[in-house]
Amino acid sequence: MLSLAINSYTTPSNYELLDLSTPELSSPTDVLVKVHAASINPGDVKTAAGATRVMMPLTFPYKLGLDLSGTVVRVGEAVTEFAEGDEVFGMLPLTTRGGSVAEYALISSTRLVHKPTSISHTEAASLPCVAVTALQSLERANTVIEGGLSGKTVFIPAGLSGTGSIAVQLAKRVYGAGKVITTVSTSKIGKVDEFLGAGVVDQVIDYTKEDVLKLVEKGSVDFFYDTAGASMQYISVMKKGGLIISITTMPSGKEVAKLMPDAPYSILRVLDVLDWVNRWRVWWWGARLEARVETVDTSGVARVSQLVEEGKVKAVVGRTADLNDLQGIKDACAEIKAGKGGLGKFVVVMSEG
Repeated sequence: MLSLAINSYTTPSNYELLDLSTPELSSPTDVLVKVHAASINPGDVKTAAGATRVMMPLTFPYKLGLDLSGTVVRVGEAVTEFAEGDEVFGMLPLTTRGGSVAEYALISSTRLVHKPTSISHTEAASLPCVAVTALQSLERANTVIEGGLSGKTVFIPAGLSGTGSIAVQLAKRVYGAGKVITTVSTSKIGKVDEFLGAGVVDQVIDYTKEDVLKLVEKGSVDFFYDTAGASMQYISVMKKGGLIISITTMPSGKEVAKLMPDAPYSILRVLDVLDWVNRWRVWWWGARLEARVETVDTSGVARVSQLVEEGKVKAVVGRTADLNDLQGIKDACAEIKAGKGGLGKFVVVMSEG
């Protein structure tokens, strides 16, 4: 089978399409999926470049991608919830096999749910990582903040990024935020309502031309969801006692261990110290910081599926490429690596079924 893979730690310009063996069932809970579409997240590009090599060394050739949507080909003997021909979507675990950008993928039944009938495989493949991440983060905020997020002021920069585009929808449509603020570049101003729906975002700021700190009142934000590494840049907008949840700030060793249980103890302890320093800096301003690593499981993906069917979450796919279009894949992944210019998720399409 064809698979997007690497033979050493590298950047997108050196990604390859390799002809690798089709995976075979190795556990009673395994499901073999014919992949119709798979998306690539920033974390996939960072992993390929060696960002996690100390805590989780890769075995080469390493197949890229975790998110997928496709059709069940074969199931293990313990799998009762899926059968051949079922349309499913889900996310492979970071710490084991990887490899969703391929013609076939092997995945545990515990990480799959049935694909919503209202969306395509391309749209479904864009959702698992970013949607579950955003959902878990906002659910945490809704629990921690007194009175929940209903009626509160929520600031989510990069509202048309992969995670940001889902988070702003959840903030308004699911948690009832009173005011949702986001930032985008000039070319994306008109796309906010187009991709997210009218009324989801209450204030859109062009960060390339406008001063965010002048347009967002100091001390006015109850919850700041940082998907772009801007926690300290915008700290002055936070209310006293407000909450920042960051998925880009280096998390504590305890959080990292959720995804990488075999990471060296010494590294985890260093991360704990750095986390304490970051939380102290935010505490000094009177706010709270949680740097989180969210974990994707069946319950999270199932909840996302339900929200899609209810019309509360729309997939945002900004760019696609066929699996055979290696240059197109390289270009899109280079854009992901740069962290600028992208819109929603990039999806590699094998077939729509």
